Amino acid sequence: MQTRPTSLSVGALAAALGGAVSIGAMAMTVDLGTMDAIGQVCYYLLTAIVFFAVAGGYKQNGQWPVELMILMNFVIIGLLVVGAIIDVIGIWIMVGLLVLELISLITVLGCLSSSVWFGSKA
Repeated sequence: MQTRPTSLSVGALAAALGGAVSIGAMAMTVDLGTMDAIGQVCYYLLTAIVFFAVAGGYKQNGQWPVELMILMNFVIIGLLVVGAIIDVIGIWIMVGLLVLELISLITVLGCLSSSVWFGSKA
């Protein structure tokens, strides 16, 4: 049995923390008295769901190959940037989530040699 690289644990923790921070930011920043509250809530939850999905991809023989892990990390970056552009996510929340996402992306790119940890080998 291979030992799990520590950086993969760091990436999974960063992705899971990104999902939790996204839900916490939603609870703190969304004003439920406005007409666009449902759109903001949905956007924060979509971001959290994709963060949690990426965190789940870090397990041994996970559901995604390396290429899809990289793609999903870039999808989160795109969600954060678009959310800040259309003023759904605050700029400082976006920066904080982007830092967590870049940690997750760097760990995936740094562990390309340990491909047994990504993708099902049934």
